[in-house]
Amino acid sequence: MSLSLKIDTQRSNLQMEAKDAKLDISGQDAKMDIQVEKGDFKVRQKSDILEINNYPAFKQLNSYRVQDLMEKVSAESRQKTSEAISRYAQDGEAMMKIENKGKPLVEIAKQHANTVGKTNLNVTHFPKEPIEISVKKGYLDVEAIPDKVSTNVQKNLRIEVTPGGVYTTLDKLPKVNIEVVGEQIDSKV
Repeated sequence: MSLSLKIDTQRSNLQMEAKDAKLDISGQDAKMDIQVEKGDFKVRQKSDILEINNYPAFKQLNSYRVQDLMEKVSAESRQKTSEAISRYAQDGEAMMKIENKGKPLVEIAKQHANTVGKTNLNVTHFPKEPIEISVKKGYLDVEAIPDKVSTNVQKNLRIEVTPGGVYTTLDKLPKVNIEVVGEQIDSKV
């Protein structure tokens, strides 16, 4: 008889399972706050000033301010007082000539009586200097500050992620069975 080998194989059973990834997003509606800070509008102004100085023209027409009139009268008074003192001194010296048989009273009377020729009459209808007019410029400043708007958005979200993957399982292991069929023969015989 002869020997033979019987070989049995069993294949493995490999199973593959694919799982998709999963993403869940849930949350509430967003909450938005708007805050407005009011702006401002500022206007600063100063009007133009028109200055008219007509005093020099009036002064030429002998219309003085009180202070200037006081100074003018004071100066004229000092001048006339000085003239009167010197005239009285001259008259006093002339009166001393009476003792020397002179006639000074007639000469003194002539000097004092002839005052009409010394009078100065000045009639002015129009001033020689024009009226002074000046303008001081004013200003106008405008400052505008716009409104400030700020926003605040709040939203709560919940995010769940389930990762996907490929999973393999082996439910049968591969197997090989080898069996010898028949009798052994002794080759020495």
